[in-house]
Amino acid sequence: MVGQNPFGDARVVTIRVGAYSSWGDPEKVGLTELRVLDMRGVAIPLAPGNIRVRYAHCNRLTLAKLLNNKIATTTSRVMWDVAQPVSLRKGVIVELLISIAAKYQPRILRLWNYNSSESLVLQNGQQMHGPDRGMKDVQVIVNDDVAWKGEVPRAPGEARMGYHYDIPLVSDKTIPDLSLSPTRSLATMGG
Repeated sequence: MVGQNPFGDARVVTIRVGAYSSWGDPEKVGLTELRVLDMRGVAIPLAPGNIRVRYAHCNRLTLAKLLNNKIATTTSRVMWDVAQPVSLRKGVIVELLISIAAKYQPRILRLWNYNSSESLVLQNGQQMHGPDRGMKDVQVIVNDDVAWKGEVPRAPGEARMGYHYDIPLVSDKTIPDLSLSPTRSLATMGG
């Protein structure tokens, strides 16, 4: 499979990242950063125009926070988050659609979960910790095929490197082990 494009003749690869829950924040869900890596483990260049959001309102300025390279941070103002639409809180909360030219041969989705160290006060007065806003139950679909379902680990709430989570985009033995943390592949969400 080395050298072959697992996406066949497709010109564009669409990666859909659907969040079904947060780590406890009932109002918002977010991430600190995301990257898509190629078969060599190199980050594929992305811009806010490569990403769209479904089920929530989000502008390109806000999307740029997903790509700002601020990964060892606990400052919420540099992280991406969106309000959870009340009508959809029982299903997909938000879906990120990432479009990449197939020639890049994306292999791994690397996520840094929402890592704020700030205490959050919700509209109902409830207090939460920043990492509670991170994505929890997630499904990743690549060109209409489910690539992964599982739980993205909660961020530590500390400014440190190495808390990212790698999700394989293809079932391919040529994917290098690039993670500093264990990667679960093809795990399933309950239910």
